[in-house]
Parts: sequence; C-alpha cells; structure tokens
Amino acid sequence: MKRFFTIVMLAFAVIAVNSQVVMQHTMSLQTGVAKFGNDANGKATASDVQFPTNSVQRASAAITTFPYVETFDSPAAITAEGWTIVDSNPSAAFLMQVGTITGLNPVSPPSYLISGYYTAGPRNAWAFSPAMQLTAGTQYHVYIYAYGAGYQGKLDEYKITVGSAQTAASQTNIVINKTGANAVALSVWTLLEGTFTPTTSGTYYFGINHCTSVADVNGVAFDDFVVSEGVYAFPPIISTASFGGLWSATDESAEGLAYTKGLNYWGTATNAVSTSWNFDAGATNVTPLPDDVTFLTYTAPGMHTATFNVAGTNGNNYSQDVKNNIVFPSVGLNDLMWTILPTDGLGVYTFTTNNYVAGLNNYYQIMAERFELPTGTIVSISAVDFLLYYYTISTANRTKTCTIKIYNEDAATHLPGTVIATFTPTFSTLFGNSSINAAITEKTYTFTPVEVTGTFYISIDLSNMGTQGTTQNRLCFIHAAPRDFSYSTAYAFMDGEWTDLTTAMDGFNASFTFMPTMTYTYIPAPALAIVSRTPAANATGVELNTEVSVTFSQDITAAGALTGITINGDAVTASVSGSKLTINHGDFANNTLYTVTIPANTITGYADPITWSFTTVVGAGMSDVKGNDINIFQNNGGINVSVSEDSYIRVLDIFGRMLGSYNVGANSTLTFTQPAGFYIIDIQSNSGIYTYKVVVR
Repeated sequence: MKRFFTIVMLAFAVIAVNSQVVMQHTMSLQTGVAKFGNDANGKATASDVQFPTNSVQRASAAITTFPYVETFDSPAAITAEGWTIVDSNPSAAFLMQVGTITGLNPVSPPSYLISGYYTAGPRNAWAFSPAMQLTAGTQYHVYIYAYGAGYQGKLDEYKITVGSAQTAASQTNIVINKTGANAVALSVWTLLEGTFTPTTSGTYYFGINHCTSVADVNGVAFDDFVVSEGVYAFPPIISTASFGGLWSATDESAEGLAYTKGLNYWGTATNAVSTSWNFDAGATNVTPLPDDVTFLTYTAPGMHTATFNVAGTNGNNYSQDVKNNIVFPSVGLNDLMWTILPTDGLGVYTFTTNNYVAGLNNYYQIMAERFELPTGTIVSISAVDFLLYYYTISTANRTKTCTIKIYNEDAATHLPGTVIATFTPTFSTLFGNSSINAAITEKTYTFTPVEVTGTFYISIDLSNMGTQGTTQNRLCFIHAAPRDFSYSTAYAFMDGEWTDLTTAMDGFNASFTFMPTMTYTYIPAPALAIVSRTPAANATGVELNTEVSVTFSQDITAAGALTGITINGDAVTASVSGSKLTINHGDFANNTLYTVTIPANTITGYADPITWSFTTVVGAGMSDVKGNDINIFQNNGGINVSVSEDSYIRVLDIFGRMLGSYNVGANSTLTFTQPAGFYIIDIQSNSGIYTYKVVVR
C-alpha cells in the first residue's frame, strides 16, 4: 500500500566522524531534514572552503573560444579564471561559495557552486563569470545544472543573466529565469538551458543569481555552467552500484566482502546513446533484470571487476569499474555482517526534530532489516550490533523492555514471516543509561546462538519507549544514506502490516545498521547424479513414440548448445527443463535395438558420457505370437539370438542379400559377428516367421 509522507532530502553538511567501531567504509555522516546549513534548530553547517566574497574585478583576458565550460572545481581555480562572488547576505546560513555538501554528489567532481538560505529576508547572492567576447547576431546556448528543492511549500528562486560588467546593475538580460511564477522545486540535478543573441559585438559577463524573494527557504546548488555557439553535448553522468547478499561490517581490506555467489549490478547514465556491462571471467548466468539491474553469479571467489560502459551523446565512450572481493562461505567463517553497500554513505534523517526515520518516531515503532543468505548456507547468529547516533533514556523507561525478533521470510509475500527467536532486554541492558549525542556508538546484544537459513529479518520494537522523541527520551540509529535504485532492505511495521521503507517513504531507500554476528557453515550441493533414464537401460517392448530422457538429482543447465547427442549414430536435438534432459526423435521402428549417446560435459557439473540401449516393440502380428520366445541383444561386439523352439535363422543385409543361415535347436543361442551397419534377422519356426531389424555399432 502506498504511503505519502515525504522526507525532503536536500543535502547536508559534512560532519567529520571518528568512528568508535572499525567499519568497512570511511564514514561521512549525512544528517538533517530539509535544509543546508545552520539554523535555530541546530542543523548542520556547511564545512566547505570559503570563497572570497569581495566584489573586486580581476583582470583576465576575455574568453574568445567556445564552448566555455566551468565545472567549479575549486575556489582558487575559478578565481584565477576571473570569476567574482558578491553575497549581499553575510549572515546567510552559508555564503555563496565553491564546495560540496554530503549527500549531493557533483555533476562533475569534485565540487560545485552552493548558496545557503537566509532567515532574515530575501536572498541575494551573485557569481559573475569572467569576460567573454561575444559576436553580434550569433546565438549562444547557455546551460547550467541546478538543484533547489525548496522548503515547506516555499520555492527557491534564481536566474542566469548576462550583461556588460560584473555588477548586478549591469546584468540587464535574463537568459534562464526560475523566479516568481517560473520557480520550480528541483530535488535532483536538472539541466537548464537558455539562449542569448547579442545585438552588438563586445565584452559580456554572465551572472548566476540566488534571488529567493522570501525569507528562510533553502540552499541551492549549481554545476557545469556552459556557454556554447551551438548545441552542446554534455558528457554522461554515470551512476553504478552492486547489491544483494551480505557485506562485512569489519573488513577494510576489500571494497566489498560479499557472502553470496549472486550479485546484482545497477548502472544508469544520462546523456548516453547506449550502456552495457562487461564482467570478468568468473561471471556466469548473467541475466538482465528490470530497473537497470543485471544479475550474475560467480564461479570462484576473489576480486572481481565489473565494467559499466557508456556511449555518450557527445560521441565519446566512457567506463566505470565496480570491484568486489567475493568470499564464499566456508565452515567456521565468522563475521559481523550488514547490508550497507560499499558505495553507500551513512545518514541520520528525521521527520521533525527528535523524530527519526531510523529510530524513535511517531509513524512506526517496529523496524526490521532483511538479510539474504546464499543457497546451502546454514548460519548461527550469536549477537546483534546496533549503531546509534543519538540516545537519551528517561529514568522511567530504563527498565522497560524492547523486543528483538528474528524472522524467516514468508515465501508468498517476501516479508517477515514466522518468528524464529524473540529476545526482550531492557533498554538499559541493551543501550545503557548514558546519553549519546551525535557520536557513532556501537551497542552489542549477545544471546544463545540461533540457527537460520535462506532469507531472514532482524527487527526491533521500540514501542515501550514511546513515539515522538524528546531531548529527554530519544533514540536514533545510523542508516545508509538514501540510495538511487529500488532495491530495499529496510522495513517498517505500519498500520498492522510490514512495508518496505522505499514504498512507505515515496522512494526513500535506506538500510538500517542492525548487524548480526554470524558463523557460517557452507553445505556444498550434492554431486549431480542420474536418477533415471527413459526408457530404462536394456528395456524391451518399448513403444515407438516413447519419450527419451535423462532425469538428474537436481535442476540442470546445458553446458553449451546441446550438440553431439545421437540415437543409433544419427544426430538429434534436445532440451533442458528443470532436472530433465529430453531428447527429441521421430517414431522408432519395430523390433529395433536403439542406442542413445550423450557426450561428456553436455550438462554443467556432469563430466561423464551417458549411453544406454533399448529395444522397441515387436509389432502387430509378431509380438502376439507366443510360441517362440525370442531375444536379440548385443554383447562384446557380437549379436546374440536366443530361441525357445527349433528355428531356421537367416541374416540379411538391408538389400535382402543373405549373409548367412543357421539351424538352431530349441532353447539355444546363436552368436555371430558382423561389421557395423543395419541388418535383418529372419527367424522361422513352428510358431511362425519373425523379422527383426538390428543395428550393429
């Protein structure tokens, strides 16, 4: 079911974190609700290098070569080029400057232009470009990436202008207008475009103006400012990730330590003609899935590289590598695991003050994290670690219990199903009594080991602590910063049912830092074996249209194109479904010995060749004559014909020429040899005349 509470996810200041637990990733924590900068509620302050804010024009030669591209790489770089910042609001949350804000990645790394909100009145900040020599009558295309989500129904305003000097009064031409009725909320980087055709040739300056007309809205950001004499083709913006399975929370030696053979790779790119993945030699079963995802498995552990290739609309090719150190589970393997991905940042988001998305809030008090185990793995869980960032417990709540549960997954709903184990520590036992204030703190709860397989969930119920948090009673877990793709591991229990957080929060995709300590026992799958052949080996009286197949002990895959399979030396086609290999054939002939041959390594995991023989039914007018019991079979290269009556036996070739004749007594066997080929055996006795076709191999 769809829910409609929305978390406004702008970007927030970098907070330097000295981790108190050895974690897999270098952690830069993303915090806040909706705003850049610092306000009366104590929101984080942008910790970026300040750009000089005076209005002194810098001498530089006018730019005459286009396209001109400014990616705002550093304050020093744009100052040297001749850019000037003029900020009329010195007490703004932060001044217009070049920098970065955690949670908002640059369009072109490493940084971009940012400008904070102003609580006291309208915002007015300018960035003026260096001089550009423009030609009369030439249409110049102007581009810029912008980001400005607004705040509580109010919109940010900004415009791109051009004029004769690096002053606001000289900027008389508006090229891109996002003010007044044209203002829009841009919660992702959005490319804006305008044009300017000068009427006279000369020197011009472009301006970027943050000009929100009302107080206390939000911060804005700009990147990749371009002036071009024609349409400009931007290079692609590439995003990649790998997800699925489990990741080590302690191993810093590898970018990703995945305890699963199967991984999903996600990749998207803007300004792209086409995209594709290249995977290294260890990748198998590569399967494209919806939502820009590709699934694969690995045949061997170790460092694996996946390369995302992008053909840009600008005619250039680009690539980006995703590396993972794959570790297959083995007996005795022990680690602290989580579902945080190597590419994830960590975050702390709130609905309102002290009302945490991952923690105490007034929307849900029970939350769970999903863990996906490799097939054939048995896991013993002996502890769960929680990463806290804020915690204050009232005296009355210290002895109250919180509930930790381990669930298996319901096969039908893919949600928490049957409860495997329940634990009810007090808040004091689990988290202690001391307050935690903006410090990453690990808390461990140890218990009698619980054995799980397949996919499972770890949940925590905070209901006894209350709902809306206060400064005297609050709890906040760290979680993964919101991800771009749809794969979800975090769940909340709301309105009497489990809902994944991505659905509940209109796309807010995170991951709770509930980390089980697990000891793995990996049970290798049993060797592939043949369960049955149809018809059975040495069967007689086989119907002419019978199925010919081999059934194995588990589902199978073809190692190639299923070539080389024969029946009596003739090539036939075959197919695989589940655990069965089915061989196609036309109707067989009566009274004929058939031999099926399947080459070695036709089926993945089964190295031996497969061969067996059977004989078809005698046929109408023959099989119903019961006086002479006749059996024909091959043995050690010879043909054996046994009869129960005195018989006269002739051997003929396929043209009817007799090759030999024999008188055979009752209950005797005739043995003779012939070169490979097709033969007719004619048997005459008191009961009748019998004719058989035989193939000698």
